[in-house]
Amino acid sequence: MTKVFYAILANSLVALLTNTFVWFAATFWVYFQTRSVLAMSVMAGIYLMTTSIFGFFLGSLVDRYRKKTLMMLSSGCSLL
Repeated sequence: MTKVFYAILANSLVALLTNTFVWFAATFWVYFQTRSVLAMSVMAGIYLMTTSIFGFFLGSLVDRYRKKTLMMLSSGCSLL
């Protein structure tokens, strides 16, 4: 059971890093296309606000339900 949990944990870490790099790349792509620091800031702000808002909701789910089930669900959603 612990091997499965650690595999899911590693998968969640890879998904987190991938999502972070994609948003970072998308932010700089917007800058290179528009040459506007304001547009880049808006993209970074969208990422920050989305993460902050969903953090409260998803944190309450983690506290209420089994972590393994939620991590599997999260990995499946990231895959889609």
